[in-house]
Amino acid sequence: MARMETTNHKTTDKKALRTRHLALRRALSEEAWRTGSARILERAAALPEVADASAILVYVAVRDNEVDTQPFIRSALAAGREIWVPVTRPKGRMTWSRLDAFDELSPAAFGLLEPQGEALREGDPPPGSVVLVPGLAFDRTGARIGFGGGYFDRFLAGFPGFKAGLAFDVQMTEGLPVEPHDIRMDAVVTETTTHRM
Repeated sequence: MARMETTNHKTTDKKALRTRHLALRRALSEEAWRTGSARILERAAALPEVADASAILVYVAVRDNEVDTQPFIRSALAAGREIWVPVTRPKGRMTWSRLDAFDELSPAAFGLLEPQGEALREGDPPPGSVVLVPGLAFDRTGARIGFGGGYFDRFLAGFPGFKAGLAFDVQMTEGLPVEPHDIRMDAVVTETTTHRM
């Protein structure tokens, strides 16, 4: 089982943390990535807030050993769950689009998979939605460090619903630096533990 990083990062800059934790995630074997991702999404789906949500907002994993959300999205759609995925916009903005079928996704900016054309159904996610959030590093207080573009932070600042970070154990650390605009998670789910705040 992977061990959580225990270094205190209060005086370390975010750029160094991003570099370190991206390297840790990229170093996961394909087997660890696949089985870990499946366990993480299984645990996340079992959270009462997610199980009872009117809709699930979830990123589409495509790179750098992100927790793989694609099987979860496919199975949730097949089960009739309402799924919304992010759409990147200029100036660091992100909107959400309702997804009706996985094959509506196609390559977009930054190599991401997004709905386009007639499949693009942007709007406000319904009340009672939850969001599953990516990141490079998390701590037990719910602090998060992403890639630095601010897309999720801007969205989360106005999102009233339940926020669950998805991470491998190697992405958990202690004492991440927190700035006023940073939004904490309500829970962080790894392959072995659910950290509730």
